[in-house]
Amino acid sequence: MEKTTIIAATDFSDNANHAVEFAADFAMSINAKLVIFNAVSVQPLLYDDAMPLTLWDDMKHSSNSYLLNVKEEMIRHSKGQLKIDTREEVGLVNHELQHLCVQEKPFAIFISSHLTSIPEKILIGTHSIKIAKSNYAPVIIIPESENFKPVRKIGIAVDIKDKDEFPFNVLKERLKYLRSEIEIVYIRQNHDMLCKNDVADVLDKLPGFNPKLRIIENKNIAEGIDEYVNDYAPDMLVIYSKKHGLFHKSISNPFILQPQVPTMIISQTTK
Repeated sequence: MEKTTIIAATDFSDNANHAVEFAADFAMSINAKLVIFNAVSVQPLLYDDAMPLTLWDDMKHSSNSYLLNVKEEMIRHSKGQLKIDTREEVGLVNHELQHLCVQEKPFAIFISSHLTSIPEKILIGTHSIKIAKSNYAPVIIIPESENFKPVRKIGIAVDIKDKDEFPFNVLKERLKYLRSEIEIVYIRQNHDMLCKNDVADVLDKLPGFNPKLRIIENKNIAEGIDEYVNDYAPDMLVIYSKKHGLFHKSISNPFILQPQVPTMIISQTTK
C-alpha cells in the first residue's frame, strides 16, 4: 500500500500540541509520514499601520523555534520510529494548508478542537471552522482530553435519502489504511419509512468494508449524532459538511468546536 501523510497544524498551545501528539500516534499506526505545520498569519497587515520588519523577524524566529521544539518532542515520543517533516509558511492559515495538501495529498489534517489565537505565534484558532469546512483534505478534530487509541469502529453520518452526494470515494481512500468496523448512521427525524433499495444502495457504497446500519430516531440531527456516539461508542466519527440539505454546514459546527470523539469533517472542497 502506498505510504500516506498526516498533517498536524499547531499554534503551539497545549491543546494544539496534544493534537500533534495524537496525530503522531495515528501516523505510526498506519505507517504514515507526519508533517507538523504552522503559519505566521498575515492578518496584522490589515491594520492601518504597517507591521515593523523587526516584529516580523521576531515572529518568524519564535515560530521556527517552537516548531523545532515540537518536532524534537515528537521524535522522542515516537522513539525515532516516525518520519517527521516540518513546514512553516507566512500567509493565511487555510490558504497555506490548501497549498500543502496539493503537494502532500494527505490522509487528513489534524487540528485541536480548541486552538488558541496567539498574535506572536500563529493565528489559527479563529479559523478552525473554516479549515474544517473548506479544505482539500479531510480534517480530523481532536478533543482536548482524547488520547490516541486504535480506530476499531467508525461511525459515518449519512443522509440515506441524499446518499449520492456523499463523497464515498474520498472516504474509501482513507478507510483502506484502517482495519475498522464501519457503521452507517442515519438520523431519522420523522419516523419516515426507508426504502429497502435506498438502504442497500448506501451499504453498497463501501464494498469490501461490510458496513452496518444504525438508525437513530431524533428530530434534531446534532442531538441524534450525539446519541449515537453515547450509545455505540465509535472511535471516530465522520461528518460530511455541505451547503444545503440534512447535513448542512451549521450541523457540523458543534462537532468541530466540542467533539466527543475524534471527528473527521469532509467538505464539498475535499478531493
